[in-house]
Amino acid sequence: MADLQLIIKNGTIVDGTKSAPYKADLLVDNGIIKEIKRGGGLSWEKARQIDAGGQIVAPGFIDIHSHSDLSLLEDGRALSKLYQGVTTEVTGNCSMAVAPFSPDNKSELKRSFSYLSAAVDWSWSNFQQYLDRLGEARLKVNVCPLIGYGAIRARVKGFERGKLTVDQLQTAKQLVDSYMTRGLWGISTGLVYIPCCYASPDELIEICRVVAEHDGLYATHIRNEGYRLLEALEETFEIVKKSGVRTEISHLKASGQPNWGLVKEAVARIYRQRQQGLELAYDLYPYLVGSTYLSSLLPRWVRERGRAEMGRMLARPSVRRRLREALLGGDPDWPGYPGPGVLTPRGIRIGAVKTSANRCLVGKTLQAIAASRDQSPWDCFFDLIIEEQGEIIGLYEYMSEADVEYLYRMEIAAVGSDGLSIAPEGHWLETAPHPRYYGTFPRFIDRYVKQKKLLLLEEAIRRITALPARQLGLKDRGTIVPGKRADLVIFSLAELADRASYENPHQLSVGVNTVLVNGQPVLENSSLTRQFSGQLLLKS
Repeated sequence: MADLQLIIKNGTIVDGTKSAPYKADLLVDNGIIKEIKRGGGLSWEKARQIDAGGQIVAPGFIDIHSHSDLSLLEDGRALSKLYQGVTTEVTGNCSMAVAPFSPDNKSELKRSFSYLSAAVDWSWSNFQQYLDRLGEARLKVNVCPLIGYGAIRARVKGFERGKLTVDQLQTAKQLVDSYMTRGLWGISTGLVYIPCCYASPDELIEICRVVAEHDGLYATHIRNEGYRLLEALEETFEIVKKSGVRTEISHLKASGQPNWGLVKEAVARIYRQRQQGLELAYDLYPYLVGSTYLSSLLPRWVRERGRAEMGRMLARPSVRRRLREALLGGDPDWPGYPGPGVLTPRGIRIGAVKTSANRCLVGKTLQAIAASRDQSPWDCFFDLIIEEQGEIIGLYEYMSEADVEYLYRMEIAAVGSDGLSIAPEGHWLETAPHPRYYGTFPRFIDRYVKQKKLLLLEEAIRRITALPARQLGLKDRGTIVPGKRADLVIFSLAELADRASYENPHQLSVGVNTVLVNGQPVLENSSLTRQFSGQLLLKS
């Protein structure tokens, strides 16, 4: 039987409000933080006790940028996130939602998001059915879903380039309104991914006006994170000004050495807009390597006719010549292109493939694979996309530590993993995912609090608890205050560390000893309990 009353004794409370840490006992009653007694000595006749002596007690960490939409249906234990101290995941980011869809585009949508979890059977046909299934799942963490605008646009127009008709735009707005009414937390865009990349600012303004009416969040993977970073931000500012929507800029960065340092001007512009009343913030992960599909590095004109046609085009020598020239000089129809000379074969590592024949390539660099095949690196790059029908994930070295540190200095910088909840077992071991899946939050604290002294612990905890809760509009979590839901993490600051690496990514983080979700211990003494107290959270 689940415990209704718990006393967490002897811990050091870091409450998410940026207040200094303090010693206290904490009473949890029926999933709610009932009482906090500074100095300890709290007693409750029927309460079970958890000794947190020598440890930090913090609000459960909120992953504001997660892609666990399907993986949580496959395995609700959420091991890679749970051992980081994550108690809530915000899904549906980068426009990548798994509903709605039409019979005509279901297969293409499934292929587009196959890396989220290929093992899950898509038994739903609309968003409500997906939410119902998620709500019935046995989960150890909470889930706050966003609407992925890519799925909405695919539903009304397919994966085609072009402006929405008046009727299509009206249908899209009605769909967004209906989902926001059902309690979703906002909408996301991925403006480098098909079909979301075809949406104009005017279209996005109309969509975001609907979201703003429901006081929802607009989470945006902006149109360029490289040499057009500032231009992409200006587009975002226009959307925010004209729609009035609260906005989270996803995984803010300046990709590629020629673009390093642009984040200073980017942050200056964001703060100028905030001074004019715009509600703007951003998140980023504490790594210098990004990850997405290899095919996302290609211009839209190669990708827009579907995967089969993309493969046929990439097989043509004339197309390959044009693409190689574009990689060196840029392409105006390539919104996600980071800039000339940024992408190098040595800096691209294979993270996941579709076919068993290429599984031996996982974890290797493009340069090493090309050498083993006696090919030029870019011919190898094109061949791999063809062989895997576009379903191949790469990891890309293109960020600066100085940029990451600068971005984290700002008080509006939250932390998002941009990763999935997975487990170091089963079919996941056939992949070499980004270590952020397993290590984002311990790495953030270990690196920027303990090692670099960039942030005080209380400020770092705010960035992963109260700040994302405020951005999302999640009012009953994110701080340790009487009356809030008891999502809590107990960890050893001295022992907290990430262990996942690019060479050996399937390593759980260490130092998190106990995690409570809705008042129930789902992890205790670093071991899983039988409790599955995570919930689908909807905005009421």
